[in-house]
Amino acid sequence: NILVNKLISSGINAEYGDISDLYRLPSDELQKKVEEAVQDMLAPIRSKEQMLFQLTTQVQDLERFIEFLHCTGTTPNALSHEIRRCTCNCPLHGEPQEQKVSNIKSKNLKGDSVEFLSKTLLMFQVLVINSLRVIGCQWRSQEKTPTFMCHVRKLEESVDNLIRTYHSSRSDCIQDLLLDMVRKKVAVPLKHLLSHGLRCQKKESMTLVSCAVKGGQQSKGTHPWVLFLEFYKLQHGKSFTEQPQYQLSQSFGLRIQRQSINSKQSLLSSIHKVRDTHEPFKRSSDAKFKSLVVHGINEGMLGQWLRVLVNSDTLQQQIYEPWSYMSKKGLSEAITIVDRLANIKFDLPTDTALRIFQVPEITETPIY
Repeated sequence: NILVNKLISSGINAEYGDISDLYRLPSDELQKKVEEAVQDMLAPIRSKEQMLFQLTTQVQDLERFIEFLHCTGTTPNALSHEIRRCTCNCPLHGEPQEQKVSNIKSKNLKGDSVEFLSKTLLMFQVLVINSLRVIGCQWRSQEKTPTFMCHVRKLEESVDNLIRTYHSSRSDCIQDLLLDMVRKKVAVPLKHLLSHGLRCQKKESMTLVSCAVKGGQQSKGTHPWVLFLEFYKLQHGKSFTEQPQYQLSQSFGLRIQRQSINSKQSLLSSIHKVRDTHEPFKRSSDAKFKSLVVHGINEGMLGQWLRVLVNSDTLQQQIYEPWSYMSKKGLSEAITIVDRLANIKFDLPTDTALRIFQVPEITETPIY
């Protein structure tokens, strides 16, 4: 019971399913489950200790080699010869010119070698610190895997409040309240669910100078807006939006040949709209994500868009961990919750983040 409670507090239930089922297992199977969970918890610690030991050994070897190069050529006999040598520099007592030139070249060569190895050691130390930082971040993410059920409950509560508010009043003043609830209450837990198990970008984790951030700031996780950008690239969204039929239909609000677009095309079109309106003003990924959520709720397609993402196996393998909510559950609870908004007709503004750039119209007053 103590071990099982420890596993519950460590968040291991997200990996092994419902923790209440463990109490019903026989003692042998329960012992096997506990041993597997303990091994998973200790694996990051062991890998970190092994990596630290190897890197420390290599740093010590480089330091010893640099000390050896510093000490080369400074034996007691050489020092005593330099002290006893005549300083008149005549042909009888002085060194030959060729030997003097060779000694200068050898000293310069040793100095260059020591300087090169010192810079190499410095770069190696930077690599060591960066490697330990990446291992520590991975260890903390595996040790404290956040549970996603709390975000599912928050999403369900937010959708219930949104539906209740929508049916309570249909006046124009309620639009601002509905928009605020969608952007702050519905989009936030949905963002956390899509972020669960989302892999960090390689360019962010392997930057050498990232360890020198002021104040020791920790790198934030990847925003789920990256998920939609990757889907846009994999499905060739740029080619789809550059078709003449699509551009005509968007310009004049027409449907070419009376064809209705499917869920994937609707998602690609909305991603293109958000990028086209927000990127010229350098809006953040969070603002783009919230605008896309508003688009999905207005069109009643938010649940269908999530199903399209779940059905993309290539997308999941590229940017999601095997233990993520997307890979484990397939966003099943979140899709069921947001599907309740499909039959409600919303008409919320999608350019909230751009209002600060809009110039208000100035009405000219007549001059008498």
